[in-house]
Amino acid sequence: MKKKVALLMATLMVGSTFAAAGCGGDDSSGFKRDETKTLLKIANLDMGIGRAWIIELGRKFEEAFANYSFEEGKVGVQVDIEHHTRFAGEYAEDTPTDANYVFFTESVDYARYSDYMADLSDVMTKGAITGVDENGEFVRESKTVAEKIDGNFLSHLNVGTEAAPEYRAMPYYLGMRIVNYDTDLWNDKQFYFAKGGCPSELVVQELLKEEAQQDVTSAIASYNAEIKKLQDGTGSNYWTFVNKAGELKLGNQTHKVGLSAGPDGKYDTFDDGLPATYDEFYLLCNKMVSSSVTPFIWSGASPNYAENLTRSLFQNDAGVDTLNTFYSLKGTMDDLVKIENGSIVTDAQGKPVLESYTFNGGSDDGYNAFRMNSLYNALQFVGKVVDNPSWTDTACYNSTTMVDVQSQYLTKGNTASGNRVAMLLDGTWWQQEATLVFSTMEQLDSKYSKQNRNFGVLPLPDSTIERHIERIENDEKLTFVPENDSYVYLNTRFEKDGVEMTVTKTFLSYISNDDCILSFMENTNMLRPLMPDYSKVDQDRYDNLSSYSKLLIEFQQNSNVVYPYTKEEFAKNNQSIYNNFTTFPNAAIGQQTYPIRSLKAKKPDGLNSKLYFEGVYKYFKENRWSTLNR
Repeated sequence: MKKKVALLMATLMVGSTFAAAGCGGDDSSGFKRDETKTLLKIANLDMGIGRAWIIELGRKFEEAFANYSFEEGKVGVQVDIEHHTRFAGEYAEDTPTDANYVFFTESVDYARYSDYMADLSDVMTKGAITGVDENGEFVRESKTVAEKIDGNFLSHLNVGTEAAPEYRAMPYYLGMRIVNYDTDLWNDKQFYFAKGGCPSELVVQELLKEEAQQDVTSAIASYNAEIKKLQDGTGSNYWTFVNKAGELKLGNQTHKVGLSAGPDGKYDTFDDGLPATYDEFYLLCNKMVSSSVTPFIWSGASPNYAENLTRSLFQNDAGVDTLNTFYSLKGTMDDLVKIENGSIVTDAQGKPVLESYTFNGGSDDGYNAFRMNSLYNALQFVGKVVDNPSWTDTACYNSTTMVDVQSQYLTKGNTASGNRVAMLLDGTWWQQEATLVFSTMEQLDSKYSKQNRNFGVLPLPDSTIERHIERIENDEKLTFVPENDSYVYLNTRFEKDGVEMTVTKTFLSYISNDDCILSFMENTNMLRPLMPDYSKVDQDRYDNLSSYSKLLIEFQQNSNVVYPYTKEEFAKNNQSIYNNFTTFPNAAIGQQTYPIRSLKAKKPDGLNSKLYFEGVYKYFKENRWSTLNR
């Protein structure tokens, strides 16, 4: 077994190097043109999602239209895909001189570059094409492509009017920079909270009573008392752990006790058994360490991935209304931290004093949005992670690459020495990037295959028990914001009714049908922002998805998705203020950096979460706001 493990690790190291080199560059596929068929030229941004998905969809399109004529004298389609890293961001300005018909890309400022994209409204306003009937007519789904897209995102894509919409791009992938967790590990180690087995359950079960019988104030006091006992190490009757099935195993006996309500405060839902508040999460991390498990790993060579934690915590804690105000700078926020003379104002308990503020476009005062209490809470959380070295793997603060971190996450404690790791900070595309690692491990044992190992997106806890109560009482879903500005758009160089545009629009419609969306998920273990009707898809196809894909679907269906876009002119014209807004030249630090890395270094001396937060506000107020477009 030791020889096998040594061989596996050596292979993984070689594989990591190969995968890193294979993330982009020219495609030398040796394409040979078949002049008897209509050509479709596709540009694929060759980054984390890879190539397999677009190659598969290209093949399916060729098969579905093998007997269809898009132009006189030719039958069928030949797909030519160029894979390269250049098709991103400002490359949109160069696309009219590019030979490709359609671009699958990311990091695109749509408001800025939509003029370089051709109108594809006719694709969006009709049902997705599923094939061709015996009369040579397109067969379509009953629901239009636009109806599959979240309303807020659809509004952003519309550069026309509500009465006469015009769309110049379609959604590509649903980019989520999140906290991934190893559900197999959590099950094996019994890290799930039992029903009634954690302090937040005192409040949840109180809220289940008839309103006239509720004493929420006393329940909060009891919660705080039990948390204090656990923090002091004196023990609590509300601290019981079970496996994913809600089973408590004691010796040879197994007791079915059920799972706690989790972050959403509801029983029998997707997040049962997970910590509901930050305090419970911290205590769970300590339990993990005592069980020879390291809570977190991320790439020290790519510290921006560590900010998945800061941003995800902030977004979930803020909720839909606050985030919509944040991204538009229009509306009222009720949870801004009061700052006087550059310092946070606190109450008798040392908590920040909060106040309301109404924005009307933000041109002169939008910097106030950066003193949100949810951002303060998120920085407090990551500060706690930094202050507990045993919670993080050594890879988090050295030069370990993302590919090697993925390898370590999959192998440590499984096929190699070291603690198993509970959570990975990465994007939802990580499994696709780690395909080679999965395949190599599968050669050792099939239980390590991508299909057989179970991972999920971790539903995040609430900052306080009061915030948890607010979520339950308002029946508020968890919240996340998609990342990467990922779009599909057409080249403007071709005639509106020309064969190039016709075959490309047919392709875009075809890959938007439910079957092709499933194919995308099978190949990438990711979602698209086009929601299929999962009740109507083929059950075998759905069952064939990885457990990670299924948990992503469940996460999406149980969350509010807030897109970071707006029609408000000032915020729309200054989208850069929202891109990695926690990675600016913080006034408290004097250099561009990341919160976790800065707090770890504690430079200048004594830097903490409070000072970092105050530096956020100071920077935007005194430095950044005067430089924005008006």
